[in-house]
Amino acid sequence: MRRRLLVGAVIVLVLVVAGGLLVGVRLWRDRHDSALEDALAYAPKDGQRYSWTDWAGVRRELDASVDADSSAAEVTDFLDRAEDADLTTSSALASSADALQEVGIPIATLDWELLVGKPLTEGAGQVDLAHLPGSVSFDAVRDALTQAG
Repeated sequence: MRRRLLVGAVIVLVLVVAGGLLVGVRLWRDRHDSALEDALAYAPKDGQRYSWTDWAGVRRELDASVDADSSAAEVTDFLDRAEDADLTTSSALASSADALQEVGIPIATLDWELLVGKPLTEGAGQVDLAHLPGSVSFDAVRDALTQAG
């Protein structure tokens, strides 16, 4: 009887430890996804071409200190340097930096951008995903877009 109780306790302990490890590994993995993995999780599943721009990495690579309050000239200089360094060739937003800034989406503060598309032979379509910093107010963006028409 005592032996059965001991074996049962060991089995329960093993199951609890195994369950805890499984939950712990899943939580750790979910918290350690790369920015690209996060972006791909949001991307349309029927995408066939993906163009990635790691804006945070571009700022680090160029040692740039541009932010939401940077002047248009500072942002233009940052984008020019990024283009010269061949760091933004996959960006669809770089050429629209001024317009985005006007509606409250400062390109200089984006974390990343993922352009997803299909070949033209299968019906043109593209989606551009961007991770905005927490300081961006979606109410202000909506108001700016409404005001711009």
